[in-house]
Amino acid sequence: MSILQAFILGFIQGLTEFLPISSSGHLILVPYIFNWDIQPLYFDVALHWGTLLAVSLFFWKDWKEIFSSLRKNWKIKSKQDFMLYPVDMRLGILIGLGTIPAAIIGFIFQDFIEEKLRSPYVVVVMLITLAGLMWWVENKPRLVRTFKNLKPLDGIFIGLSQALALIPGTSRSGVTITVGIFRGLSKEDAAKFSFLLSTPIIFGAGIYEIYKVFKTGFVGLEVIPLIVGFLTAAITGFLAIKFLMDYLKKQKLTIFIIYRVGLALLIMILLLLNY
Repeated sequence: MSILQAFILGFIQGLTEFLPISSSGHLILVPYIFNWDIQPLYFDVALHWGTLLAVSLFFWKDWKEIFSSLRKNWKIKSKQDFMLYPVDMRLGILIGLGTIPAAIIGFIFQDFIEEKLRSPYVVVVMLITLAGLMWWVENKPRLVRTFKNLKPLDGIFIGLSQALALIPGTSRSGVTITVGIFRGLSKEDAAKFSFLLSTPIIFGAGIYEIYKVFKTGFVGLEVIPLIVGFLTAAITGFLAIKFLMDYLKKQKLTIFIIYRVGLALLIMILLLLNY
């Protein structure tokens, strides 16, 4: 792998992991379009840890408050009404509840998805499907709620939707932001919850991929491209989060809906030309 390839793939991973346009879809399509070899597993690990670093640094204050609240209030009696817990403690519990279903589904079906669904055709279908859902949810009348109003069912519901991101072309941020808006959150709060919810999943996926790397070995390890991919993914990911959080304060999801549909059409044209 060349340094340029590592930079491009790191840039795409950092940008698309957090924008609602599908990182897995792009990482499948770019090698397909340029006829590159599929990147080795250890490189995927580096990209995932780069994006984990990005989201952890951006929300480190939030995580600090969440862990602090959980540590101080963990002795609260379980029979007490959930809505009476401190807000940061509730947020931590919701993230935990949202992580469990995605982790279980991912553990069971990840190998099947990687073997059977890593296809440009699947990417096209999911790009268009989620674009339609994003448009419908954003234009659907709803009562806007805040983190203070979220209940355990909300965390579980959004967490279940996160499992769909295993399918290439879906987008973890796209589906969780969409479901967060559906559950009543503002676009900005839905994005924030999406990013916080993604942190343990990215961490868990990174650990699992490290295990697979040690199991299969570091065949053909190239250190410089590895470092370039990691740093590029981390820096680009941090900037992508900042952009999206600022953008959603005033703007709709329209630009991402149009992009997803346009990308799907482009892929279909390329597939027809190569048929």
